[in-house]
Amino acid sequence: MTILQLLKQSDKFNTTKLVVRELDQEDKDYWVGFVDDDSKSFDVHIWLKGKQIVNMTCDCTESDNDLCAHRVCMLQAVNQQISGVKKTSKNNTLTKKKTSTKKLTPSALLLQETGQDQVYTWLLELFKKNKEVEQEFMLTFRKKEQLSYTVQDIEKIFDDIHKAVFGRRKSADAKDMKKYVDLLTLALKPVQDFMTMSMTKPICLEIYQYSAKRLYLLERQINYNSTRIETFAGKFADFYSLSILNIKDQTEQGIIIKNLFSTLYDSTDYHLETMSLELLVKLFSQLNDKSIKQAFSSEIIKLLKYFNKKNRFGEDVEQLYFFLIVLINTDDFKDNYHLFKPIRFENQYNLLFLEHLLVHDIELTQKYCLEIMDSNYHPFYNTPYIEILTEIYITTENYKGLAKLKATNFLTDPNLEDYLFIKQHLDDQNIFTKFRTKVLSTLRNSFSYYNDDNSNVELYFDILHSEQNYKKMLEVLNNDIPQTIIYCYAEQLQKENPLCFLNKVLEIGQYLTFNQIVEPKLADFITKHYSKEQITQAFKKYTANRRSLNELILNMIKEDNK
Repeated sequence: MTILQLLKQSDKFNTTKLVVRELDQEDKDYWVGFVDDDSKSFDVHIWLKGKQIVNMTCDCTESDNDLCAHRVCMLQAVNQQISGVKKTSKNNTLTKKKTSTKKLTPSALLLQETGQDQVYTWLLELFKKNKEVEQEFMLTFRKKEQLSYTVQDIEKIFDDIHKAVFGRRKSADAKDMKKYVDLLTLALKPVQDFMTMSMTKPICLEIYQYSAKRLYLLERQINYNSTRIETFAGKFADFYSLSILNIKDQTEQGIIIKNLFSTLYDSTDYHLETMSLELLVKLFSQLNDKSIKQAFSSEIIKLLKYFNKKNRFGEDVEQLYFFLIVLINTDDFKDNYHLFKPIRFENQYNLLFLEHLLVHDIELTQKYCLEIMDSNYHPFYNTPYIEILTEIYITTENYKGLAKLKATNFLTDPNLEDYLFIKQHLDDQNIFTKFRTKVLSTLRNSFSYYNDDNSNVELYFDILHSEQNYKKMLEVLNNDIPQTIIYCYAEQLQKENPLCFLNKVLEIGQYLTFNQIVEPKLADFITKHYSKEQITQAFKKYTANRRSLNELILNMIKEDNK
């Protein structure tokens, strides 16, 4: 319902003896005031949305849902204020606004009653005891903002706030850090306004660099655990980068970017170099203009040439990673890839570099992959480089090179397919013989009935089977070999040496060892391929413990005799 609609329905309320006092619009659509009658004063609140009434309250006896004369009287006064109408009648006169004792806190009342000289003296004493309050007072009530700032001005701001909050202390709690950031926010607000209006002036970059460095180095001066400084520094960097992006003149933007890159030539100031790089990364990630991106690329190419000339390449991997991303993004990598080199142990950078180098120079990519793999301590880290080399060898049909690669790294992921490929394409028989001996020895040494994974046993037997070397199979049969694998080659082993195979099986089958499973198919094979007499004769040397393979063989023989 609108104000006028409600007033038209409120004729029954007599407001002639009521007076509205201290009507105040505290917010756009929120009004407060007092409505006085002959003996009492009532606090009335009205919430509007445009000219629509949202809610009205009064501390008279009427409920919030009911309309009362006080609300109607207040609503008339609000309507007059909104409409710009002034009434001069005795009743319903809007009296001069003054501070209500009913609305004031005790401290506000006391401040109102205390003389100015007394307050002045008290504040002076307070400032002596509390430098934080003094600093906030100065920042809040300064009469005139500076039209320009220098680095010396910024240095004084930081020094004053540091002294006010921390004094000579070397540690601070969360409350101290909040106060420090609050004061810094207040103090740097006019500085940021100045920077916004003067972004193309060199002083703005100097102010940013000094401010960022002071924030960065604070942790060396004060011991604290709060993240407020890091957050504040991030917001300050966001402000500066956004201000640069908002510059309409691309030439001016290019000058600022060039000045930022110029700080990267000097390796003596690590903090300045780091802050400049972080800002450049932030700027580039937000850029849409191709010509400005190209300006980044041009400056990076100059820097890389300088680093290579001064033998400084690889000093800062994060910097190089960013440079690489920019040149890839601007399509300048294809003409300048020679300015980059792999860096030892820096896989993220190396893989991005090699991935794009592969498109332009296969031989150089191959050379770098081999060098990196040769320098790595652990074979695990070679995996992505092996994948790149594999792609190169397959593309160039260099199967001999691929066989050497697979042989060198075979034991990181051993499998029969790679073994047979190596055997086929490794043309040096001496190298293959050494490779085979190493592989079989390594696999054999890993056999144990404690292992749940029998993949090495399976591969070992697969290799011997591919060579039809069943004599060697018989030699290695023992309790470490799962009975299921023995059964897979039982026919070939039995043909190779029947008596030896029988003795090997009965020797293994005496006990049910840890993690070993009895294979009924192996017991059945023995009973079908050997006579009762052969088995009985062989059993003179062996036992048949409970639940063992041998017990199962004997039980099968007994069943056959029934």
